[in-house]
Amino acid sequence: MTTFQAACRRSIALALLVAVFLAAGCHGSQNGPAKTVVRITPEELFTGDLKRLQPHLGLTTGYVKLACDGPGVPAEIAIEIWKNGKLLRHHGGSSGLLPDEISISVKEVADRDGKDKYRVVIAEKAVRRELRWNYGVLPHIVTSGGSSSLTTDVDVPRLSEESSLRAVEILKEPIELTKDHPVVIWAYVAGRHAGETKPGETIEEAVSRVEWALVVKMSLREEI
Repeated sequence: MTTFQAACRRSIALALLVAVFLAAGCHGSQNGPAKTVVRITPEELFTGDLKRLQPHLGLTTGYVKLACDGPGVPAEIAIEIWKNGKLLRHHGGSSGLLPDEISISVKEVADRDGKDKYRVVIAEKAVRRELRWNYGVLPHIVTSGGSSSLTTDVDVPRLSEESSLRAVEILKEPIELTKDHPVVIWAYVAGRHAGETKPGETIEEAVSRVEWALVVKMSLREEI
């Protein structure tokens, strides 16, 4: 065997080893696929000196941070409209790499015809990551990060009472998101029972009993 042939065989063996390593990292071991769990923690959007701006913006806001344990997977953030405990419309949302932060704002606006709308903005932010492994002589580098936002206008509902209370439901404590367990991370509720609070009630439970709700729901997708 020549020196060139030996070098080629070593390169092929190294390439196979890297492929096996990556496959194991993405799909888990023979004992079963690795489980991805995302811990979602509620935070304040306006802190410190930024609190001075909050009353001037006319925004209703929400903010959560995410920490992923397990293989990285794509996530979907969707906007849903609920009425009297039933899903009325699904406005879709954004799909992509799991972000590190999600902020939400709602503001009442008017369209060109003067019709009242809720303008919903969902902003996602991911920190810059860098992954390195050596293949041959040169290191292979993968970077990701950045920010994105989604803006959607939804109709302001006609409620049964003109003086209906409106309230915001946010996470009270951290919650776990898995592929089998999508979660509501924020909701804007209105109409009957919107101003009521019940000890230990989840956002989903609040949405199921109020007259109207604008819901931001997050789920993990199957594709890796």
